[in-house]
Amino acid sequence: MQHLGFTRLGNSQGYPLAIIHGWGCDGSFLLPLAKMFPERDIYLIDLPGYGQSAALAPIADDFSATIYYLINTIPHGADVISWSFGTLYALRAISTINNPCVNLESLAQTVLANPEVKQLCATQCGAPHDITHYRIECHSKGLSTTLSERPHDSLAPHALATANASDDACADAIERTSLLASQLCHQHDFPYIRSLVTICGSPRFPSDPNWRGLSPVKILKCNTELTPKHLKRLVHLFYRIMIDERSACREESEYIHELINHTPEVSPEVLMAGIKLVTYLDERPALEHLTMPSLHLFGAHDHLVPFELAQQFVGDPLHHAYVFQNSGHNPYLSEPALFEQVVRTFFDHVAAATTIDFPSFNAQLNAQPQRAPKHPLGLQS
Repeated sequence: MQHLGFTRLGNSQGYPLAIIHGWGCDGSFLLPLAKMFPERDIYLIDLPGYGQSAALAPIADDFSATIYYLINTIPHGADVISWSFGTLYALRAISTINNPCVNLESLAQTVLANPEVKQLCATQCGAPHDITHYRIECHSKGLSTTLSERPHDSLAPHALATANASDDACADAIERTSLLASQLCHQHDFPYIRSLVTICGSPRFPSDPNWRGLSPVKILKCNTELTPKHLKRLVHLFYRIMIDERSACREESEYIHELINHTPEVSPEVLMAGIKLVTYLDERPALEHLTMPSLHLFGAHDHLVPFELAQQFVGDPLHHAYVFQNSGHNPYLSEPALFEQVVRTFFDHVAAATTIDFPSFNAQLNAQPQRAPKHPLGLQS
């Protein structure tokens, strides 16, 4: 089975939460966010070419292959949080899973026919498996299987089954634990992904006459004029743009500067692949047809994703937007207490019902006292 690399944190017995990072940094950048939910079974997923998925760099420019790997990595029934550029991947993965017209077996065959993917598969098959404790429910066969423990490998599957069923049934459950199981779960009203939270993300990053976004001219220049040397400068500029003097707290600035100095460099090929995807991808149809509760978070001082996009969700029964008035591109760093409060309130509503009464959601959020401010890394301010 083909999976992205990930870091697993929190409580392995908790409800799964998958977190997808953005451009120019791996999943470790979102560690402060993960630490807000220690009771959850957290998967910090690295996209191809980043972090523990560095060996998957050859498919960084293959969006379909990455989506296939991502679907195989997200735990069943998980809530998903995507930050910035990672929102494009989250939206397409959800759209692929929930579209009854998509034949997932054909998708798998198409992706696996790619010579680069074949080579990666051969490499992965020779690696030890990471078999961590996780519950898989296969509603089509009424199976309930539990997983055992083995040593960790960054590119290995998150789930293989040992079981209370017959060997044949268990083998069938193993075969269907990921991509194909998502199709089974969809058919039996057991959602593969329960909810989506986007942080300063957008289904379309370049602007057009009907959409607020980044200058398409500047994005196109990035595709034609950037060299490996200039790419390093662009990554540093990207980090600096996140820090808005009107919103960034001292801890946020220190955290981002620390990352600039110590984050492992990502290859120019992977960075350029991301820029090309940002240039052409448009996941607005996927966003429009989402059928699950979704929360979209923005920063009022964000220089990369305009907070005015929150207006797109006014009155939508499945989508809710929240703007952090004192944040830029990283509200979980600049306003951690309020951020945690907003997201926890949303998750509480998701767990209580399949649809969310957003007026009630707003009323509960406004009625709750804000928690005492705390450093996003758990340090004293």
